[in-house]
Amino acid sequence: LDCVQKLRGPFAFVAWDDRRLFVTRDRLGVHPLYYARIGRRLAFATRIKDLLAAGVEARIDPDGLRHFLLGVRAREATLFAGIRAVPPGHFLTIEAGQESLREYWDIHFPQRGARRRLPEREWVEGLYDALAESVRLHLPDPETPAALLLSGGIDSSMVAALALPHRRLTSYTITFHSPRYRSYDESEGAREVAALLGLDLREVDYSGRQIDLDLFLEVLWHFELPTYLMGVQTTLPFYLLYRRVAADGVSVALSGAGSDQILGGYLLQKLERIRRICERHPRSRRHAALYAHVWRGRAEPHTAFQGLRQEILDVYGHDMSGMAWVGSQVFLRELSLEILSPEWLAALGQGETRGALDLGLDRERYAELDPMDQLLYLEMKTRLPDYLLLEEYQIPAAFGLRASTPFVDHRVVEFAALIPPKVRMRGL
Repeated sequence: LDCVQKLRGPFAFVAWDDRRLFVTRDRLGVHPLYYARIGRRLAFATRIKDLLAAGVEARIDPDGLRHFLLGVRAREATLFAGIRAVPPGHFLTIEAGQESLREYWDIHFPQRGARRRLPEREWVEGLYDALAESVRLHLPDPETPAALLLSGGIDSSMVAALALPHRRLTSYTITFHSPRYRSYDESEGAREVAALLGLDLREVDYSGRQIDLDLFLEVLWHFELPTYLMGVQTTLPFYLLYRRVAADGVSVALSGAGSDQILGGYLLQKLERIRRICERHPRSRRHAALYAHVWRGRAEPHTAFQGLRQEILDVYGHDMSGMAWVGSQVFLRELSLEILSPEWLAALGQGETRGALDLGLDRERYAELDPMDQLLYLEMKTRLPDYLLLEEYQIPAAFGLRASTPFVDHRVVEFAALIPPKVRMRGL
């Protein structure tokens, strides 16, 4: 059972040890792992569709649907009744018909007031060293065709620069030439980074014209989970990008995915930090200027979520309102009232989710964290494995590719958790 502590990187496997079955998954949930009982058999797979093909009846799980309408997934439940997920950082043992689920790893943020005080330079150098080692380990052998997904942002640019001493990778980026999607285009930054590092940059244009119902259903079949992210910003463009990368003969694609989750790069996390600053200084006249600093001049957008903030507080006992999925719950709840049948609405309490949230978190440990660490902890325990890493696994796998994510390395994450929030969010 101690073998998982010696492993590093993504993994999911099942082992038979005499009379005991051992099932486990990597620490952060890069590789999915599902299981189901089919009669007297126990089946395991990294894709839900394989368990359905093995004989599991396709039925909606009410608990899984409740969590989906909150924008998260339950610790073990899925949208399909009878199919459960092994949570990240856990192992499942089955002996004499009895199941036992245990946690072997979790993200440990310092308790409030217990964080080490170091000069900012030491934090920067420590993170740099951890990430440099992770990039080196995530690079495949020289004989394996590899590439880099380059957005021009700090995250993928860092991966490109740290990979350069070991290997010069062909880079790929998405361009949005259509006026409708121009605000999503980051290709100019990607071109600058590629030119600076001397990388061959290949561009894949996304105009929206490539999207039709057949393609949407094709992507959904691979992704296995409907999500508000399945739109112009993420899943559909990345599906087309990976299709091009695979067509060029690439086997492994590195990316900067996961950096926002471990370092607090999402807009709503920054807004939440500003909200807390404003609460500490309620009479300050600089509230609007603070919000304008990250929200392009709009005034106090957090007020739209005040009711939802209280509900999440009631559900779980702690404030989760800075989560990046808060806005999605507003959308999903309204959508559920339109698309669910009266029978399902009744079963779910008219879309009510109060009391249903089960994320498998250590509540006492969570309550002792700095508020900004709480946000990152929740992000890494929910949206990171449930959506982003699922996308990073399922979409490339559709084309026989493997996505490699150096930021989502447990050594990098463990060091990032020690960094003070003021250092992570410089300027706030």
